[in-house]
Amino acid sequence: MKPAPTLADAAIRESLRNHRPYVPARIGRKIAEARKFVLDGTASAFLSDLAHASFTDDPNNKNPAIVDRTRVLARIPHAITWIEYDPREFRRRTLEAYGDKVRHVSPERTLDGRTVMRATKDVAPPEDIVPHMGWLMEQYGETFVVTMLVGGKDIHPITLPCNFAWTTDTSVPSIPKSTPPDNPSDSRIATGIHGYDVPNVVIGTVPEMSFVKAEAATRALGEWMGELRYIWALLAAINDVPVGIKHVKPSRGFVARGRYRNFVEHSVISILIPKGRDPRVVANAAVIASRRRAHMVRGHWRRDWRHDGNKIWINEHQRGDSSLGFVLHDYKIKHEDERKDDATDRV
Repeated sequence: MKPAPTLADAAIRESLRNHRPYVPARIGRKIAEARKFVLDGTASAFLSDLAHASFTDDPNNKNPAIVDRTRVLARIPHAITWIEYDPREFRRRTLEAYGDKVRHVSPERTLDGRTVMRATKDVAPPEDIVPHMGWLMEQYGETFVVTMLVGGKDIHPITLPCNFAWTTDTSVPSIPKSTPPDNPSDSRIATGIHGYDVPNVVIGTVPEMSFVKAEAATRALGEWMGELRYIWALLAAINDVPVGIKHVKPSRGFVARGRYRNFVEHSVISILIPKGRDPRVVANAAVIASRRRAHMVRGHWRRDWRHDGNKIWINEHQRGDSSLGFVLHDYKIKHEDERKDDATDRV
């Protein structure tokens, strides 16, 4: 069998196999339909710098507040978008530049049956992790859903049994929650940020992967805990990162279900960093620029820190500099019955 040039190609081919595939047919069709982007080695490494720049503490903000600012800006560029990267290059850069801040998180079952996440300093080296990770991102109204796949040269593409959903406003994602109520919050698990507890993030289930045992699903969730913050970091700042884009139209293909199929077209993204410039400086500049773009903030209640137990109403207002661009959110009122119907259709 010919090696697939991208994880997207390998996933599509896997979805066409006659036996029960580890990439459901629905997911394969969505990947084929998506606009596809591949981060090369430099871009995969820079993703680490971007993620750390997006969620670094500063004297005036706590990490949870920084995370939520990034969530508001994290919108996908197309209704169906596929992005894949090299986790080994990401890990290599992370250990090289941020090794003293890195912890491995693994799930453990307590005596009373709860699942807790334990952090240790034992971090796997780059060569011990999967070489390719892909994000299939879809937009359904106000809700964004990402389904994650992993694979490699000698590893069949596998769809992770859990997916992540988020909104960029104050609404709650319209997919069913799959995690037990006594677990840490979905937003904390998905972003890996302690103390980030908001209702705007939900961990769901990929229906076709329901055959995966609960213990294996929990291990997978622990292994990729925090992946959502990498997704948000890239989506929020990609317009402010110096990139080069090369369009690739493969001339080869593969045979599946009795006919020849071409490998898919995609765009390879490289990071253009001037020689001698620290990637951390470039990442910080991109994050700062992305947060300066104007966006509307809906009216909301805020805790009144002057009077304990009271709340004050903050009117709708504009935040940021409109000359740098404007992030526009559309809002749509739905009744509860409609929301339940949508959740059933989408998942």
